[in-house]
Amino acid sequence: MAEKDYVKTVYVDGSEPDVDAVHLNNTEDGLDGLYHPEFDDSGTVEGITSFPTFLSTVVKRMNPIAFYKNFKAGMKYVLHTGSLINNGLCTETGKYAADATQLNPNIANTLAWQVAKVNSDLDEHFMMSPDGVTAIQSKSGNTWRRLQVQMINDDIALFKSHDGGATWPEVKTLLTNADFRTSGVKLAEIFYDPLASSAVIKWTLSDNLIYQMVITDQGLRYDRWNGLTWENMWAK
Repeated sequence: MAEKDYVKTVYVDGSEPDVDAVHLNNTEDGLDGLYHPEFDDSGTVEGITSFPTFLSTVVKRMNPIAFYKNFKAGMKYVLHTGSLINNGLCTETGKYAADATQLNPNIANTLAWQVAKVNSDLDEHFMMSPDGVTAIQSKSGNTWRRLQVQMINDDIALFKSHDGGATWPEVKTLLTNADFRTSGVKLAEIFYDPLASSAVIKWTLSDNLIYQMVITDQGLRYDRWNGLTWENMWAK
């Protein structure tokens, strides 16, 4: 065999054979091929359509050149997926097209649009402050009423403002923490009812003992469920 007569490479199951003495033919040309491989560096390799596909080729017979070439093709899909995730999570407005879209509240069904819609629907009827205060409120012009769980003692109190929430001069405790401890509450709920335009605190003692405190733009009422309908106990 002449010095430059190479043995034809035979492919088995789509994989390339190991680099051995027969296929290198001589040490000089073989090492030069390893250090200066000639292959397409675009990251596109026929048959490598995902990173798992690349992993499946690792367990087969593969020479070093094919390994690095296929690895880049496999990583191409990993990096593409990573860029999509980054686009969705990045908070730098306008840096990515996908990010800019999600932060536009004027485009229906985007994340920003959904957040804006929830805030608009609630219209500040339900609030959770950074310090942990939970409250529900109703508004009628400048007269605002707020039902709030007190942070100090967990009492439920009614606040009333006559200047659009700037000040709350009227405060009345409605239920104390002791009331809850002795009443054996099984379930307590706090929510806003958009159909009735009212904020509600409801607690269940048993199947036949259900109470609710409802705050509307007209005031506050205390109801008891009689098994068929809500029976008003008092209104303020």
